[in-house]
Amino acid sequence: MTEFKVGDKAIRHGSEVEITYGPFTGPLGFAWLVVRREDGKEDTARVTDLSPVPVKFAVGDKVTAASGVNEYTLHAGPFNGGLGGHFWVLERPDGTHCWAHADSLTKVEAPALVPVGTRVRVDRAKWAEEQHGETGVIRSNTETWTPRDDVAHVYEVELDNGGSIAAAEVTPVDDEPADGFEYEGVTYKYGVPYTDCDGDTWTFERPTRAGAAPKSDSSSYRIGESLVYIVDNYRPLTTD
Repeated sequence: MTEFKVGDKAIRHGSEVEITYGPFTGPLGFAWLVVRREDGKEDTARVTDLSPVPVKFAVGDKVTAASGVNEYTLHAGPFNGGLGGHFWVLERPDGTHCWAHADSLTKVEAPALVPVGTRVRVDRAKWAEEQHGETGVIRSNTETWTPRDDVAHVYEVELDNGGSIAAAEVTPVDDEPADGFEYEGVTYKYGVPYTDCDGDTWTFERPTRAGAAPKSDSSSYRIGESLVYIVDNYRPLTTD
């Protein structure tokens, strides 16, 4: 028996209703619900008198059949079956066709898009497989580029290590990159004073170009020196 909860839609005596309260048990032991009819008035209904709202299909929808293993595309329909009910013509991935009763089909819902600004891990990016596993931030989720023999790459991901790529699949992550620049396995933070081997102090500012090495700011021993140059010539850089 289908379980209904508040807010669900259901069919009672051929009409659609909305569950507004319940379920609760009546004096005779039956399970009841309060439902709102199409005219806005509320009524009680036995749970056994309700049925789920039929899934509405359209040509082009992705579906699975009774086995739930293979995915098909609705090619044509619905058609009235000889013994009642409806059936659809399905298209297999190889382009051939078959048919199935409507009540044996389950609609495959597209996953919700990951919002812009979310930190993610790249899981699928055609022609950029070496970037799989990299992290970054979603800058757009409405891209339309579709590589041949692949799916739409709707995400533009700005990578933590510089540059951006198009991706088809991503997974949100809750890690935060260090607010600094990584060089030879060490992350040097922006705005933090570092002391070199000569005792001079350096502070680095965030670069304006993605992937570029930071420069020393006005509070440093010399302004405008590359972090890479300083590390290579005056390492180690230490903090208090």
